[in-house]
Amino acid sequence: MWFAAHEYLTPAAFGQQAEELLYWIDIVAPTVCLLLLVGASWMWISNKSFEIVLTNTSLKVTDPLSTTYTWELPLNTITKVMHEYDVHTEYTIIWVFTKSGDRKQLTQNYFFSRKKLYTAIKKVAPHIILPQNPYRFTKPKLQ
Repeated sequence: MWFAAHEYLTPAAFGQQAEELLYWIDIVAPTVCLLLLVGASWMWISNKSFEIVLTNTSLKVTDPLSTTYTWELPLNTITKVMHEYDVHTEYTIIWVFTKSGDRKQLTQNYFFSRKKLYTAIKKVAPHIILPQNPYRFTKPKLQ
């Protein structure tokens, strides 16, 4: 885009406005490239990964970029997994509820097969209520 801007936004064709725009493009484009390079380098060096670990006793979720989505719960405390869809924000959420009433959010920022996860949970802990369809989200009912 930087090259295209310098090729087609010539001051001869567009006048003073092109010069001002090219001035800001010359500042913004390298800055954005530098920030992307720093971000990519940090991710490459830290080399962390998203992971869901299901054992016979616990469910552990590790999100390398967020402590909010990193948690571990004993399976005997989990009561249900629920999909929720908010019509106003068009935001989908996967909640994991516990016996104490607490809830943890399962992130959707990474690809994982909900169908395989729910099948594995059902096999290890059949007492946990799971969504009927792993790909369908419903509006919460008003209480």
